[in-house]
Amino acid sequence: MAELDVTGQLPDVAAPALVVHRRGMTQIPIDIPRSLAMSLPRGRLVVLEGTQPTLFGEGADAVVSMLARRLGLSTHTVERHVANLYRKIGARGRADATAYALRSGLA
Repeated sequence: MAELDVTGQLPDVAAPALVVHRRGMTQIPIDIPRSLAMSLPRGRLVVLEGTQPTLFGEGADAVVSMLARRLGLSTHTVERHVANLYRKIGARGRADATAYALRSGLA
């Protein structure tokens, strides 16, 4: 997966895409998520406070509320999507999902 490059297909993505980055995260420079968001026709970059690369590692409740508000969804809907994701990857919670992301090269 590390060699997979879909950069050329980004302009074809029709769905709205929210690119999330933590302000204090040093592993990935802000230029990378900014470029990704700009390459997506309906992409938007949201910079959150914190240093952890995982989306739900720091201030999870605030992240879920912010995502729900920005996407025009209820908090319950976002939580349901997260639960579905956990089910699909066989995760029992944030720690399992984080481990999966690290093993898969997603974080």
